[in-house]
Amino acid sequence: MSIKGSYISIKTLTDDHLEKFMNCSFKFYYQDILKAVKQQYDWFQITQYVVNQIVKQFFEIHPKTRSLFTLFHLIDWKWRRVGVNVFESKRHYYEVTAKMTDHLLKMLMDHKNLQHPLFLYEKFRVFNEEIGIHLSMVFDVGEWTNQSYILRKFLVSDKMEVVEAFKHMAIVVSRTAFQKLPEKMEFYSVLSGKVYEYFPTENDYKDSLNYLLLVKEVMKEPSNYIKNSPDRRCASCPLYVDCQNVGKQEFTVRRKLN
Repeated sequence: MSIKGSYISIKTLTDDHLEKFMNCSFKFYYQDILKAVKQQYDWFQITQYVVNQIVKQFFEIHPKTRSLFTLFHLIDWKWRRVGVNVFESKRHYYEVTAKMTDHLLKMLMDHKNLQHPLFLYEKFRVFNEEIGIHLSMVFDVGEWTNQSYILRKFLVSDKMEVVEAFKHMAIVVSRTAFQKLPEKMEFYSVLSGKVYEYFPTENDYKDSLNYLLLVKEVMKEPSNYIKNSPDRRCASCPLYVDCQNVGKQEFTVRRKLN
């Protein structure tokens, strides 16, 4: 099912918009463009929010007091406020709890000696003339290096479409804001435990510009907002019932972006 209508004006593209669009453009259209459906936070978004709080508070602690014990209790303190009823089942809740806890313990302890983060959940909003829109992105953790800086982002999502989209946005936002590319970018998936590393170059910047230009053009056309393939987030979506009446269709935007 595709959506018909007039072109959509894209003035600002945020990392939150990009993640929602890549996960399910059908939901993004009704919830964020038309605002026809009340915003409801599912288990995925709540988990991401808690992960952000854990990472931020961990790096706000003095390096000498960052221990495995301290981190474990920080995770437990933040996570115990999340209700089981947000998840598909108790089994799903404990599954997410175990994976998130295990991977965050390893990921954060690997960087426990970071002295003074360059960025710590700072939002950067820039206007890129080549794309012609404002871009807004939160840089989770930044670290100085001898030559440049490193950017790190902690994600619940492990979809390559989302990781790639964030990579391109991070390259363009950082290059536009600082006139210098990061030496390295790291994306951590807290559920799968995977770490994606990129070492961007000026040629990558050109590719990322083209990618975001294409995203902008795709998002302007309502017919590109199509139902995504079902995943574990669908059951808690306010459009779940409506989606059952929509025939299965390939997410055409992915073909255009890959």
